[in-house]
Amino acid sequence: MSRWAYADRLGPRTAHASGLRCAVFGIAALLITPPMPTLGQSRPSGAITDRDRAADDSLERLFAEAGDFKLASGQELRHVLARSADDELAVRLAIREACQSWRSWRHPRGLLELDAWMPISALDGTLATVIQRRFENVDGLLPMAITWARSNPPAILATGQYLPSSGLVNEHPGWRHCSPWQMALAARAAAADARAAMLVRLAYCRTSDGQELGFILHREKKLRAAISSLLNYAPVAEPMFEPTGVCRVDMTLTRLELVALLREASRAVEGVGGRGLLGLGDPPTPDDLAAEGYAVAPPLPSIHQPPLKNRTEPPPPEWAHRFLVVQGAGRAPSDTIDEASRDEWAERAARIEAYRQLWRQIEDLPLDDGETIGLRMHKDPKLISELSSLGRFMADTGEPLHANDGAITISTGVHLQIVWRMLSAIDRAR
Repeated sequence: MSRWAYADRLGPRTAHASGLRCAVFGIAALLITPPMPTLGQSRPSGAITDRDRAADDSLERLFAEAGDFKLASGQELRHVLARSADDELAVRLAIREACQSWRSWRHPRGLLELDAWMPISALDGTLATVIQRRFENVDGLLPMAITWARSNPPAILATGQYLPSSGLVNEHPGWRHCSPWQMALAARAAAADARAAMLVRLAYCRTSDGQELGFILHREKKLRAAISSLLNYAPVAEPMFEPTGVCRVDMTLTRLELVALLREASRAVEGVGGRGLLGLGDPPTPDDLAAEGYAVAPPLPSIHQPPLKNRTEPPPPEWAHRFLVVQGAGRAPSDTIDEASRDEWAERAARIEAYRQLWRQIEDLPLDDGETIGLRMHKDPKLISELSSLGRFMADTGEPLHANDGAITISTGVHLQIVWRMLSAIDRAR
């Protein structure tokens, strides 16, 4: 919360005027002093823009889109990452660092949209490290390469939305698109996850007779339920909202707190304490137990979403939902002797040819008025200038293919929704 600071601009006072000046300036201060911001209000700094909130929303949607991508084994990425919270955090961080945002689009109905884009190959290094970490204790493990399914497009595109009338006041990076209701629910979910993780940590503790608590809790279902119920009332740390869109809650149990919890649970279950199954003469673990819980923002129900104005812009054409992929082949000049230079020249020629083929197909895309994008570009120089920045959204779909005769083939593509948004921006500006 920002604080207001005031400087004393009164100069040296004489004995005759000091009392009068204090009175006059005191009354003036009461009249012109702005109201102090209270809890629940946004800071008057204006540092958080509508684009920032739309960018955080696009980042969350981008991660959801990445979860639908499949590896060559047939598994979806979301199912692979579900096995470990650390793996998902690493991928979220890689997406945040690699994604690129285009300029925002303000619709006549008041909605602000922002496209976030990244090549799927940007996740190769992170996923290889994640898989390598799982097998770090295996001897002789070779470096792994990530192979994606052929059905995947070469890049991910997601659109973040923000309606200025929604009145969001959150200033946490990565959460600026969330309402207080969503943040409160995410904090509760992270706390519940931390308590569930603590129950798992308890299962690995050993009692004074060397037996793991997990085997005891497996036999004594009522004891397990009693411990879980007591953990629901155990305190947790304040939630931390990270820029990756993850809410983290830490939980710690000291040795004394752990012993007291287990004793209370054993007394609550009839017959367990008397049989001495826990053997709690000594603490079951020499160290404190720590656990972490994670959660993400829940989707906003439609009943809580602010109403939108009637849509005035035309719907996008059918081709706007496709990812256009082409191939280009090239060879080095015949007088090139160095092998490294030959591959470099061949790859450069193949990339130029792939871009040329891509532009030819983009120019042939039809529009509603019977024209094509190429004809529209011939009539409107502004569209040529707008589409000149399309190259930054073109992504390679795989590694270059080397032929025996020295030719190199490159596959590249672009999401056509980017093209449609550029066309829409020109139409709205007229």
